[in-house]
Amino acid sequence: MAAVTVLAGCGASSAPSSSAQAPVEFGHIHAVVPEADATILVGTHTGLYRVDAEGAVEGPLGGYDFDVMGLTVTDGMLIASGHPGLDTP
Repeated sequence: MAAVTVLAGCGASSAPSSSAQAPVEFGHIHAVVPEADATILVGTHTGLYRVDAEGAVEGPLGGYDFDVMGLTVTDGMLIASGHPGLDTP
């Protein structure tokens, strides 16, 4: 439920200006992991993304379309699982 609340807060509250970028299409989300600075990591079919408190999206991180099926943090280490995307070397 917290993930839904966090992601709902990332939506635009007004119409984007003409200089705004097109929204990122995640497909669907497999995992959401909060980071210390009010950002979240979002694991999707199209890669791993970082979303800041204002809703700005960075990614896919590393430039890969890795299908992030699982994502967690333990002892300060990020652990991900999944499989390569169509364009992943």
